[in-house]
Amino acid sequence: MGDKCSVLELKINVRKEQYHRLDVKFEDARAVYNAVLNEALSNYEQITRTKEYRADQAVVKKYYEDKKNGTVKKMPDEVRAIFDKRKKQFQDAKLTKFGLINIAGYHKNHYAKNVSSIMANKIGEMAWTAMNQLIYGNGKSVKFKKPGEMTSIASDNKSGIRLMVDNGKYYLLLSNQTQKAKPMILSIKQPHNEYELDMITRPIKIVRIIRRKNGNRFNYFVQLTVEGTPPQKLKKDGSRLHQIREGKVGVYIKDDSVYAVADDGRIAHWHFCKNQQKYEEKKADYDRELSKLRQLNNPDNYDENGVIKKGSKKWHYSIKYKKILLQRSYLIHKNTESRNITRYVIANEILAMGNDIYILKKDYRTKKEKFDEDNRKSNEQYRRLKDRRKNIQNFAHADLISKIKSKIDSDNSGAVNEVTVSKDLYYYVHDEDKVNKSRFVDGIIAFKNRTCLEESYRALLIMNYDGKNYNRDMVEKGMSWIC
Repeated sequence: MGDKCSVLELKINVRKEQYHRLDVKFEDARAVYNAVLNEALSNYEQITRTKEYRADQAVVKKYYEDKKNGTVKKMPDEVRAIFDKRKKQFQDAKLTKFGLINIAGYHKNHYAKNVSSIMANKIGEMAWTAMNQLIYGNGKSVKFKKPGEMTSIASDNKSGIRLMVDNGKYYLLLSNQTQKAKPMILSIKQPHNEYELDMITRPIKIVRIIRRKNGNRFNYFVQLTVEGTPPQKLKKDGSRLHQIREGKVGVYIKDDSVYAVADDGRIAHWHFCKNQQKYEEKKADYDRELSKLRQLNNPDNYDENGVIKKGSKKWHYSIKYKKILLQRSYLIHKNTESRNITRYVIANEILAMGNDIYILKKDYRTKKEKFDEDNRKSNEQYRRLKDRRKNIQNFAHADLISKIKSKIDSDNSGAVNEVTVSKDLYYYVHDEDKVNKSRFVDGIIAFKNRTCLEESYRALLIMNYDGKNYNRDMVEKGMSWIC
């Protein structure tokens, strides 16, 4: 089993009188989270606002610039001393994972009947994730949670929230005996197949209650993080629901499209965002309607040109505005779920072609270039860049690869090989055994008596690349599949 874990999600059947108690628990957890984040941020700002810190930061910034330029390789003792000093400062200010857990333990005392010690520990870990990104990552600020924005509470299945079983029936018990809190029993959807029965009987590491907005109220679910990889899903006849074939597959991802070629001659193409345009148009309609209603209901907050005035303002929202806002939220949720399901479908279909996957490794992070008056891009170029960024964001290429890896791990066979191809070999053509960029025209590559899609050709090349050279014979053999 190792350290691998799986997640099983089941719906909670909440009775009418339990909705209010659950909302109170989530809001108390939110209050603890905000209190921890507020104290951590205050401690952090006390350190970063000093003259000493700013002077040290200038030294560190210069070191990273010199390192990027290649003028310095070894970290100077002065910079190392600054990092050691900062580590000590952050530890003293409780700006560590366990420091924030201790802070959460203090603040939970005000909400002890609804937030147990273990639940507070998980909240402290959540706050550390936000602060860690601010301190050591590229985060610029931390976000406090507004009412209704706390979407999960968790425990270790030993206190606070526990999965119980009685006469073969599973249910959740929410209690805090040390505070003499009134326990609450939540009925859950019972496991109804071999897959769910296997998962729910495994050792549980984390039990988490999550809520998702649905109209004017929340739907509640329990997520059980259990030991081991997920079992294979089976059909009624005992055969596997999603077959995994043994064999090689080359995969090439371009923006919102996936191209695959298998060593048995099968080829496939998936266009990920085929319904994205309809979604964008519908979302834009909602945004326009909301903007119009905001202005109608709050005329004093806008100037003559329809621009929002500066300064603090009080906003009024009509019933129609709130109704459209809910419709917009549901549209976003529905689109997110649809994209996630599509990634699972593509992952299953790729594995049905083969379990030895070769994918071109690419960096999908895009940096916005500084505006240059002398090298200004055309409107069409800006539009293409914007569409590409949006497609990459919607597709979530890394999530697709992660799903494929997860399925291969659960099967204990095959591998995902992310192939790195240098820029010099990106436009390689096998019949000339050299790079020839001029052969790639408008997404098509032409050979003597045939043409084929550039993307399918690249997938074939990736499948037959050993990290240094292409196997020309195998590429030529595969040409009959893609052309």
